[in-house]
Amino acid sequence: MLGKQVFRYTSLLIGAYMGIGVLLHYVIFPEASPDMSSYPSAGDSVGDSSSAERFVFRTTTRETEGERFTFDFFLRPGAKVPTEHVHSIQEERFEVLEGTLTVTLASEEILLQPGDVAVVPPGVAHQAFNRGETEAHALVDVRPSGNLDMFFVQLERSGVSMEPPGAQAGLQFARFMQEYEASYSAGMPIVAQKALAFLVAPTARLLGYRNYYAERGDR
Repeated sequence: MLGKQVFRYTSLLIGAYMGIGVLLHYVIFPEASPDMSSYPSAGDSVGDSSSAERFVFRTTTRETEGERFTFDFFLRPGAKVPTEHVHSIQEERFEVLEGTLTVTLASEEILLQPGDVAVVPPGVAHQAFNRGETEAHALVDVRPSGNLDMFFVQLERSGVSMEPPGAQAGLQFARFMQEYEASYSAGMPIVAQKALAFLVAPTARLLGYRNYYAERGDR
């Protein structure tokens, strides 16, 4: 009997906390979206020579009004994109320029050499690996952009490590997932991830996780 009462009161407290959080976060103090002037431009980059992966932007959401995002993608030997993921609306095209790149498409591995192209349709799980001995360099074309460029920039500025994924990554992703039409984990339906992010976002915001960081290390 006591156990049922504890469970009931605990459920009520959690429900009240989440209800108040949702009200404050979404209705009373909604967080503004970043202005397009703060979006990255051609020539901007994410990562540096010491990073496992690096992106140098060619065309961006800001310049194409969301129609296209292209970038040079560099991946060090032995490195990989942190997790298998999907894009809900974007088609992603990899064209290898130097080195080799292994891309998984729905668990099927494709080895790309210079001149080879792999196209990832929307909603298809994929991940990139460099199993070669030299740096891989690919031209990546994303259509529509889905503000994926801003997501990359914000991910770097947040300073949250995605490898291995943990509580910090989950809380930060809950904020980014609502702002940017970018990437989702391949391990859970997108609708479930969005629902979870809706519930977690108020707590994440309370703990200091934001949807926009003006500078690197701004959290």
